[in-house]
Amino acid sequence: MRKTNNNLDFHKTLSRVNQQQKKVPWTHAGKDQYLRDGYQVLITNKKIQGYVVADLSTKALGIDEAYLPTSTTQHPGPVSRSIFVIKKAERSDMFGSDEIIRYGQKVVIEVNPYLHRKTLFLSSIALCPTVYSPVSGKQEASLTTKENAYNNTWVIDYVDPNFRFEKQGSPVECNDPILIRHVATNHYLASDLNKIKNDFGQEFEVFVHSFASKNRSQNLALEKDGKITGDLPTKFQED
Repeated sequence: MRKTNNNLDFHKTLSRVNQQQKKVPWTHAGKDQYLRDGYQVLITNKKIQGYVVADLSTKALGIDEAYLPTSTTQHPGPVSRSIFVIKKAERSDMFGSDEIIRYGQKVVIEVNPYLHRKTLFLSSIALCPTVYSPVSGKQEASLTTKENAYNNTWVIDYVDPNFRFEKQGSPVECNDPILIRHVATNHYLASDLNKIKNDFGQEFEVFVHSFASKNRSQNLALEKDGKITGDLPTKFQED
């Protein structure tokens, strides 16, 4: 009976791995290189020099029907676990109604539709005693089936805080380094060298956290010059 159960577990794991490694379409940027509503993209992480992927083998702690995103240093290519769909959170907003994604604009990030029978949204819940990232204990990031505008909404920020305010409304280019900020908690999507074991071996934890540098004197100067607002993070984010 034990051998039979082991065989069943092996076939279940193999089926899950195959499901997550299916080749899927992804978007090639146009001549202007602008990121647009509905583009299917890879998301990279500078800290580990890797790629954000979905991990259907690991459930998120304390959240119903939610899975973990992880980071891998192996280039996954355009497969079902690695391609994400970037969408505008609102059809029409202060930046207009065209398809171009802009800095400061609210977006929703979905796992591509070939991975799971339900739409999976990149989401986060504020850090609390029962909901946290599994290794570091920081604010969790998860892939949830629940449509929740509060937890599933993000903003793309310009990396350099010296130009972050004036970049609001400018188009995001596909290969620009960016920061992905969680609207509800004002912290950033991040990864670190915290190991997670899953069906693919060893990958790295993805969570939500602001690795802010201590530059208060710079903030005061920016405030004096009228280049920032209170709701816009103004610190450099460490790699």
